[in-house]
Amino acid sequence: MDIRQKKIEALLKENIKLTKALQKQTKRISRRITLLTLGGYLRWLVVLVPLIIGVIYLPSYLTDKAAEIFHLDGIVPTSSPIQIDQVKGILDKLTPEQGEQLQKILER
Repeated sequence: MDIRQKKIEALLKENIKLTKALQKQTKRISRRITLLTLGGYLRWLVVLVPLIIGVIYLPSYLTDKAAEIFHLDGIVPTSSPIQIDQVKGILDKLTPEQGEQLQKILER
């Protein structure tokens, strides 16, 4: 029985060593998975934050810039949007050839 007991003790010690090694590996793997998860969230933030900021601020920025460009070109005054009367006035000033060209363009 003494030999059996020594074998059992040796097996238990080996089992304890292997269990400790597995616990260390499990902790490392757990940390790595946690870091990978955080990295994934950071990647999403890097993509989504600029998109959200763009959706919030870009329309007003583009409107202001478009108003500046149209005002500089003299196309549309910045204080008011295009009115139907303005469009009718422009169309009335067209020559017959220009009217035909416009009609061809609109038919496409």
